[in-house]
Amino acid sequence: MSDLDADLKRMFDERLASMAPPPRAARPPRRRGVLSAAIATLALVGMALALDVNSVAASSGADCAGFVTKVQVWAQVHRADLPWTDHSAAKAELARMVATTGCSPHDSTHDSTHPVTGAHH
Repeated sequence: MSDLDADLKRMFDERLASMAPPPRAARPPRRRGVLSAAIATLALVGMALALDVNSVAASSGADCAGFVTKVQVWAQVHRADLPWTDHSAAKAELARMVATTGCSPHDSTHDSTHPVTGAHH
């Protein structure tokens, strides 16, 4: 290494030592609150949807069916609500689907004869 190289290195080191490093940037706060709120919202929406699926299936007579069949019944009921749907065909398909579940039809007169235990006994 020549004297010129040593002088340049020394000057570079001195200049570098005189410079202060840039301040560390503050990290943005963690978004735990936003994430928690999003998870809670999704859980509430999921529970509400599951309750709606179960209630629609029960009102259609498929309350004893499995969850996948209940979802199919729910979708069929809502499809029948669309204005461009052939309502009679949709209702016939819904009736066929409920009949294949094997659930016994709900008898409201049976419930009225058991006022103490109500509809669910």
